[in-house]
Amino acid sequence: MPASFLEAAADLDARSWTTFRWIVLPYSLPGVLTAIMVVFIPTVGNYVTPALVGGPQSVMIGSLIEMQFGRANDWPFGAALSVTVMLVIAGLIGLLRKTEAGKESKA
Repeated sequence: MPASFLEAAADLDARSWTTFRWIVLPYSLPGVLTAIMVVFIPTVGNYVTPALVGGPQSVMIGSLIEMQFGRANDWPFGAALSVTVMLVIAGLIGLLRKTEAGKESKA
């Protein structure tokens, strides 16, 4: 988004909400919609995919966490599993970013 758009809105005495509604939101809407898709599509698949791929006998991490919160009623263990999965994913993303940053500095 060009900064000149925000400057023009300020020069025309537009309020912050008006600036957000007519300038910032239209530019950020594709990113917001993409983020919604990235978050909610895998969420739906976390319960369907293990049942289809592994059958009822297999236990994947998503279904294990769901069992801890639902049938087993062991919320502390379910929360610990959820946090562990998030930390592993965050670590992998950090490693990927570090690797990509190393590639960019060499170029």
